[in-house]
Amino acid sequence: MGFSPVTVKESPVASSTGKNLTGKPRVARDTIADVYNTLQKWNVLILRDELEILTRELSKLVQKCSLVLEEISIYYDRMQALKKLDKEESPLFMSLSVDRMTKMIQVIQEAYLNEL
Repeated sequence: MGFSPVTVKESPVASSTGKNLTGKPRVARDTIADVYNTLQKWNVLILRDELEILTRELSKLVQKCSLVLEEISIYYDRMQALKKLDKEESPLFMSLSVDRMTKMIQVIQEAYLNEL
């Protein structure tokens, strides 16, 4: 089995040396150049460690937010303990019982946890 030579049409870019490209060849060449330039922007950002710096900053922020959530969890646990001690279930503040306050803290905790 032999191989037959492949015949290719001459590239519009090769045949237009010294001329400006137009139409689809121009759009294709410009698009490839745009892709190349955009990739270079990416490389510059990576080389300058901006992505790593931002990732570290985000990680620190998440850790700080986690600490806030831990505090809210402590308050929730405190209200749970108070609820166990409260046998009367009467309102402590105008119309809020310990049980209702505990549930409110739980809702707040879950909302912030979803944000994280």
